Amino acid sequence: MRLRSRARGVGMAESTSGGLGRLRGKSAVVTGAAKGIGRATAELFAREGGRLVVTDVDREGLEGLVEALPGSEVEAV
Repeated sequence: MRLRSRARGVGMAESTSGGLGRLRGKSAVVTGAAKGIGRATAELFAREGGRLVVTDVDREGLEGLVEALPGSEVEAV
């Protein structure tokens, strides 16, 4: 089995330009979405066309996430 590597410092959402719409019509709630795995998950789901409700105790980080996903259906609570 061979693993593909990514450039250092490039997130999963940044390494691929567009999604295939695999989550179009689906909804997800992502907790801890301001950074780390939660943010990467939210970015991936948004790229794939999913509707998101995101939450985190880091309000500024959450606002940054919403701003980084223009054109996506993202609601921060």
